[in-house]
Amino acid sequence: MSEIHKVAELAGVSTATVSRALNFGTGKVKEDTLKRVLKACKQVGYTTNSAGRNLRRKTSDAFGVLAYPSCLHLFNDPYYLHIFEGVEMAMMEHNKNLLISGYNANKEQRQRPKFVADGSVAGMLMLGIFPEEEMLWAIEGALVPAVLVDTYSPTLACDAVLTDGAEAFASTARRFKECGHERIMMVTHAYPDYNKGIRMSAFIESAAACGYPGSQVFTYAQVETDDDSMAAYQPAVELIKKNGVTAVAVNHDRMGLHLKAALEANGLRVPEDVSLVGYDAVEGSLSSTWLSTYKTDLRQLGFIGGELIIERTEDPDLPLQKRLLQPEFLDRGSLRKLD
Repeated sequence: MSEIHKVAELAGVSTATVSRALNFGTGKVKEDTLKRVLKACKQVGYTTNSAGRNLRRKTSDAFGVLAYPSCLHLFNDPYYLHIFEGVEMAMMEHNKNLLISGYNANKEQRQRPKFVADGSVAGMLMLGIFPEEEMLWAIEGALVPAVLVDTYSPTLACDAVLTDGAEAFASTARRFKECGHERIMMVTHAYPDYNKGIRMSAFIESAAACGYPGSQVFTYAQVETDDDSMAAYQPAVELIKKNGVTAVAVNHDRMGLHLKAALEANGLRVPEDVSLVGYDAVEGSLSSTWLSTYKTDLRQLGFIGGELIIERTEDPDLPLQKRLLQPEFLDRGSLRKLD
């Protein structure tokens, strides 16, 4: 007896009803019939041909990741690799397929991602430091829902999952105060980015709440995103020296690594002369042994993103969600308490 006949027998229906139930769901059979068929499939271990079913239903069991600015950028950065692994884990758990496309390759051709244009995916996840206008271009006109991973836009009707960087940088300002630092600074990149904006605002507001006068709180936001040269950090070092800054928060750990090198090249030691606190704590990075920082489970971040897009496609009427993951502070000795 074939598997589909076994399913039909267990469910008490015909093989034709089994086929209709699996191909079209409650659109062709009653809900209680569908439940009996699905239960029988599980008992028998029967799986359907999802590709054929999707062609008939004009749906897809695949989801897409749109990487910004490119796939090369994503796969060269351990931070995004960990997030991507989490997305993949969510798709595997739900028996979904995963496609990936680079933003720049699509933008150069002035077309939406191919996996959206040809109906290959049921939804997509946006991963990378997307400027607002680029997110709008990618999502505008798409017939599938999108989830923002590690970023957020208040103007887009999208679910989002990201780390609570605002609270982390507010906490960093408080830590600087508790450690007796009187002149503090935040260094970040020049690129327009939601996370950068909320982290810097939170740092400045928290410093003010701690009693720091504006004349003792400094920011430097001109480091080019992909420029790790000594020259890129020299202006920040000059500001630190000129203003007597003794504690610096950096937007991410890689930035802390290169700022430390620039400080040391100018005769300033970490943490003896300047304390540093980072953000992201990527496993296996060169800063993972010495830089005090905030750690988030990046795989969990990606996994939640995968869950959100699957939930959104299954129930388009769900209220929009903005999920925040709370980072954990790791004290590795680069934040010194002043005497």
